[in-house]
Amino acid sequence: MCSLLIVGNTYMKYIITVTLFFFSIVAFSQNDCVDAIIVCGNSGYQDLTAIGVGSQELSGSNSCSSQENNSLWFKININSGGTLGFVLTPTNVDGSINTNIAIDFDFFIFGPNVNCGNIGRAIRCSTTNPEAANQGNNLTGMDSSSSEQSEGPGAGGNSFVRWLNVNNGDSYFIVIDRPIGTSNFKIDWTGSATFNEPPILNNPPTGASYDIEESDGDGVFDSSTEFDLTVNTPFLIGTQSDVSVSYHVNNNDAQTGNNSIDNALNYTNISDPQTIFARIKSDDTECFIVTQFLIGINDVILDYPKFLTPNNDGHNDTWKLIEVESINFAISPIQIFDRFGKVVAILDPNSQGWDGYYNGKQLPASDYWFKVQLTDSEGATLDKEGHFSLIRR
Repeated sequence: MCSLLIVGNTYMKYIITVTLFFFSIVAFSQNDCVDAIIVCGNSGYQDLTAIGVGSQELSGSNSCSSQENNSLWFKININSGGTLGFVLTPTNVDGSINTNIAIDFDFFIFGPNVNCGNIGRAIRCSTTNPEAANQGNNLTGMDSSSSEQSEGPGAGGNSFVRWLNVNNGDSYFIVIDRPIGTSNFKIDWTGSATFNEPPILNNPPTGASYDIEESDGDGVFDSSTEFDLTVNTPFLIGTQSDVSVSYHVNNNDAQTGNNSIDNALNYTNISDPQTIFARIKSDDTECFIVTQFLIGINDVILDYPKFLTPNNDGHNDTWKLIEVESINFAISPIQIFDRFGKVVAILDPNSQGWDGYYNGKQLPASDYWFKVQLTDSEGATLDKEGHFSLIRR
């Protein structure tokens, strides 16, 4: 897995890892021809899993006497022609190789240049059962040393068929299916053909992050508000042309391009914080990458100065709350305490602020604390507190 660490605070205070999912997809559910995963960049896939069938699309379409059981569909668009093969290796959930001979993976290839709903018959397929065939391993795929174009089911074959000779611009569908056992898998591509490259994931501006933070300023304390996800779009695209961005609530939808967030301009979060997945796609080649960022509710509903210097120089001579979104909340009088817990001032939120005096006497330089209660439009209350420094100069 390839990761890029982006640090910043333009939108949020979090430090996050932005993961490039075109190198790795974890715990992927089944899909169908219409939402086949686009294979780009000749990068291998790691830790894939298939659970379920979706629509049954293989019955009667292959010479290997099988159908979908637990399947994933891939679409390959060839950039430069040559030979195309792969090796599929079963893996455990921790990414290590699963050598259990009882694990049985099959595959089917359709093309070139066919459409979903009219894929024709598979031009390559293997449904050999490695245990029944007394194989020494549970690998399957296409290579240069095999001569047959199909094999199986059961004991027939050795799980490998002849690789393909492909041309510039060709497209193929590859279906991976697991009829027996429970296992993840990885794919390593072989041969001389190359795939189209995905778009480039641009870094955010220096000192910034893709994370977005907003105040819960809608007048209700519910840790929910509206976010404009599209503020990230120009940063993600950069100077690239014919590239589009869609936003999704889970990785599975981002990988398949399904269920994009249609109100990305004013999306209301469903948890705090919440992970959003961005799919950056080339409109020409269909290649894409997926990254993720956080959206979350800011804690500082009310902001306040961190110090006061009451020396009559016109700067920070008094201390008061800096009201943020206060139009939506009722604010109680503000209590100020010294370090012993004694109340030294009670302020009206609309006053000029505290000047560092108690009963007409200057208080010493020290840290002081405050408490205030906010009431939302539905009558719910929220207690806020903090501390600041009184500095004598």
